[in-house]
Amino acid sequence: MKNKILIFLICLFCLNLKAQVVEDVDSHPTSKEELSEMTKAKLLKQLKKLGNLSEDKIESELQKYNNQVLYYVQQRDKECKGEFSSIEINENGESEVLKRKLSKSERKLCLLELVNFRKNYLNEVFKIRKKLMVRDHNQQLIDLENIRKESIKKMDELLKKLSK
Repeated sequence: MKNKILIFLICLFCLNLKAQVVEDVDSHPTSKEELSEMTKAKLLKQLKKLGNLSEDKIESELQKYNNQVLYYVQQRDKECKGEFSSIEINENGESEVLKRKLSKSERKLCLLELVNFRKNYLNEVFKIRKKLMVRDHNQQLIDLENIRKESIKKMDELLKKLSK
């Protein structure tokens, strides 16, 4: 009997474990439309929607979202460091590739904005994950209480048999 309870608890524990797989960064958006639409405001709006999803969909959607944020942060970091060039049309109507480094204050402002975005992101993901963990923990407590009650009931039955 004790072995069955122990096996049940181990199985219950194993079922509730969740492994977070870190996917390759190469799974970022590929189309130009997706890239141009990826903004800080849109990502934060998506994050708020994640908290309202049904609990069975949150993990998979959160993983997709994490990949988008990682890509956004990498691209934004490159922008802050001035690694991108811009194309402008000169007086002759020809396009020119211009590389302009950000000033120290612009770079600092850019990085501060990126850090604040990441802080908001971390706080919101924490809230979502905490909600999931609390739900799982509450279910484990209910299951454990049921196991306790069942074990006590069986012990009482054993006591009755022994006392006869």
